[in-house]
Amino acid sequence: MTDDWKARALAAERTVEVLKHKVVDLYNGGGSTIQHTLERARVREAEARRRQELMGVRNAELLRYSARLEGEVAARTRDLQVILDNVVFGFLVVGPDLAIRGFTRSCIDLLGDAPLANTSLAAALRFDAIRAADLELGLMQVFDDILPSELALEQLPHAAVGTGGRSLCLDGRVIRTTEGGVDSILLTISDVTALEAAQQENTHYRLIVELLRQRDAFATFVGDFHAMAADARAAIAAGDQRLARRAVHTMKGNAGCFGLSQLSALIHEVEGQPQLDGTAIDTIESALSAFLEANADVLGVSSTADEARVVIGSRDLAALAAATSLADVAEWVHALRLREAGALLAPFEGMVRRLAERCEKKVELVIEGGEARVDSEILSPILRELAHLIRNSIDHGIEAADERGDKPVPARLVLRIAETDECYELDVEDDGRGIDVERLVLKARELGVPEAELANRSYDELVELVYIDGLTTALPVSEVSGRGVGMSAIAAAVRRAGGSVRIRSRPGLGTRVEIRVPTAIKASRRSREFRAAAAVG
Repeated sequence: MTDDWKARALAAERTVEVLKHKVVDLYNGGGSTIQHTLERARVREAEARRRQELMGVRNAELLRYSARLEGEVAARTRDLQVILDNVVFGFLVVGPDLAIRGFTRSCIDLLGDAPLANTSLAAALRFDAIRAADLELGLMQVFDDILPSELALEQLPHAAVGTGGRSLCLDGRVIRTTEGGVDSILLTISDVTALEAAQQENTHYRLIVELLRQRDAFATFVGDFHAMAADARAAIAAGDQRLARRAVHTMKGNAGCFGLSQLSALIHEVEGQPQLDGTAIDTIESALSAFLEANADVLGVSSTADEARVVIGSRDLAALAAATSLADVAEWVHALRLREAGALLAPFEGMVRRLAERCEKKVELVIEGGEARVDSEILSPILRELAHLIRNSIDHGIEAADERGDKPVPARLVLRIAETDECYELDVEDDGRGIDVERLVLKARELGVPEAELANRSYDELVELVYIDGLTTALPVSEVSGRGVGMSAIAAAVRRAGGSVRIRSRPGLGTRVEIRVPTAIKASRRSREFRAAAAVG
């Protein structure tokens, strides 16, 4: 019993000792599990507080940066809006429904007060029904996105008329979606009125300079112009519209030869009238007179200018005094009228250059025999018709550069003049495609030429169809050519001078027109014979 009690007492003492050590460890911060757990909790709490403080700092920085960025965006937006509101160019966006999605304030100034928002572009531009249909077709092609954007945009109109008659230029750009489709079209509208005026003024100055360089020839043109106007009036009075149109067509060609494009355009409109009358001829003459009067101080050419007069000097009078026969007098008159062929042909240089540019072709004009001295009275009536040949050659005969194959570029157009004992030889030759006789035959049938005159004919014989009034292979009729009276006018002028004309053409190789006109006395005799035959006919 006593031993059991002692054993329990010793066990109790050991337990107390262990507990005492535990208490001491807890008191002294010993590595208990609870202590470690509490310590880790304190560390996490401190880390959380630090992170919150850092996030607070960063949020404050973000707020300050955002406020500064919003201010910069607002400032830039204001600047951009000021630019868009005050720029002279207009910008508008057209959607797939062909209506205007958005536009700048300048569009209102350029296009007027008509409603623009959700309005069709054609209505905003005030296009008529035909131009509106063309515009809508072009816009639809852009949105269809089948053709390359640049090619499709080229189909859109590039010109319009704004408020006050201002000339507007339109330029389009495609706006695409992130997937690559066409979202809309951005149109830039600019006022080019001042630019066009400057270009017209520059063109006018260049025209005046060119006319001054060939002032004598231009004075001759003015006299011829009025003479042909008188011929046209006489033909109209006699009821001969064919001769009247032939004269008017020649007037147009000669005006174009000297670069009088506005006058040429006016005559082209007159030619489109069903019937020519005296009022139409008055309109044409008045236009030339107005041009001459406006530039009289510079050109010094009167609206009533006659063909350049010959100045007779003392040496000429001495030669006349030495004449002993009528043949000597005739020879003296002939020598007095002699002029360099180059001076007579000089106007064609500018004409060829302008026509080639207009027809987008490359053409080199070569004048051969320009140093020869020729009788201006004999050749001038023919040379005034020669513009028809030049136009036909450039417009119909000579191919574009990419169509000439192995033939050289630029194409060659040769004006050749020479004098023999019997006549003047004048050739106009090109290295173009030659005359399309199949098309000539088709046109001849349309004009009612009997089949007997067309069947079983050689190429050279069918070429002669070009002399028929109203027969042309041109399509459509333009200011350059297409009325079908040019070759007949040339043939008539050559016959009046007692001469002959022949056409030599080969498909793919070119065409040469050979004109032969007798000189001096022989020309007068053959001319009288022609007039007598015409009167009998």
